[in-house]
Amino acid sequence: MGYRVLIVDDSPVMRSFVRRIMDLSGFELSSCYEASHGGEALEVLRRQWVDAILTDINMPVVDGEELLRRLSADDLLKTIPVVVISTDATRHRISQMLSLGARGYVTKPFHPENLRAELERILGCPAMDQELQEQLSSSVQEVLEKMFFVSPPETPGACSGPEDKSLTARVSFEGDSRGELLMSVSCPAARSIAADFLAVEPRELQDEQVSAVVCELANMICGSVLSRLESAATFHLAPPHIVPPSVAARNVEGAAIYKVETFGGALTVALTMGIPACARTAK
Repeated sequence: MGYRVLIVDDSPVMRSFVRRIMDLSGFELSSCYEASHGGEALEVLRRQWVDAILTDINMPVVDGEELLRRLSADDLLKTIPVVVISTDATRHRISQMLSLGARGYVTKPFHPENLRAELERILGCPAMDQELQEQLSSSVQEVLEKMFFVSPPETPGACSGPEDKSLTARVSFEGDSRGELLMSVSCPAARSIAADFLAVEPRELQDEQVSAVVCELANMICGSVLSRLESAATFHLAPPHIVPPSVAARNVEGAAIYKVETFGGALTVALTMGIPACARTAK
């Protein structure tokens, strides 16, 4: 299941880009319709009901302003929330479009998370930030202690600095919600955790073994936190794999993040999720 969204823009390239941005953000789509101007958008709405409309302002035939006026004049269509996407970031323009009936306004350029957050806000999706953070920390601690025999020290040791090398594992998932977990662990900590897990001396480990254990740790944490958040939901986890640390740096915006210090160094877990199943079924 997912949301039905209508994208209104006179540029086919921009319509494709906005749809791709929604995919990248993890926003759950069931159907995506397109229109090149407000007149076409109204024709689409006569045939298809949508949950939200994303519209540009400057378009031929029927522009964004006129589209909002016509939507507001229709007792049924005025209930559909509209988000304006525009390069015009002036206060006057934003105030004008909101006064005409827009529920949200996103200025270009924007991050995928910004658009997702605005859609979730206007659609009334319940905030899960606090719960996500709490369940993530509980899952990390439980998996480390029960499966990898690692407990955070009562007095944390020296924190691994940014100059320390690290291993980063990624686990993507899809199903009732979609997202990914990224786990970065300093190389000394990774080797220490792998040694405890495999019951060998750290110096006896091959790099491939360390990477495999890091992937397994990320996989267990991801499965644990998803089960805690949505026990009745169905998820498919992609095989975990090692990615360059730069990937983690680019993909943590908007994520729930939990960092713990082990005796070997820092371990950081970042989890991003699309719209939770409970939000969609509540519609």
